[in-house]
Amino acid sequence: MKYLIVPIFVLFLGSFFVNSYAQSTETPNRTFFVFVQTQIRNSDGQLVAYLEANKVSIPQPERLDQFLDSKHVVSTINRGDQNYEVIQIDLTKKVEDTNVISKTVLGVIENNEPILLAVSDHDGYPIVSGDTITSIWTIIRPAH
Repeated sequence: MKYLIVPIFVLFLGSFFVNSYAQSTETPNRTFFVFVQTQIRNSDGQLVAYLEANKVSIPQPERLDQFLDSKHVVSTINRGDQNYEVIQIDLTKKVEDTNVISKTVLGVIENNEPILLAVSDHDGYPIVSGDTITSIWTIIRPAH
């Protein structure tokens, strides 16, 4: 019997992390819909990869909600009797090492410790030194 072992790598991006996915996640009294688009461009600025993943987990929904409280609301939409906030977070990171990325996360660094806010598994893509990763998170949540 043969086994296939697939390595998983995570890219930590300074004080934040990046992700790609579209999925809603419910917590008590809160629902999040998150859509993230990730582009990888080579050192010449040419698009070499575009990613939208479809699987995500939010390990600490309360922390994500607190994080979003500090972000600018782009617009408010109404569905039924409920208002929803649309928040966009643009993250860009210049790659310094060659690697393969198959999991990306959104998070913050607090007291020199990473705090994971959202984690996504997706198809892997190679990155090399000089590449630029740009992720645009669009998060919709019920308005406060």
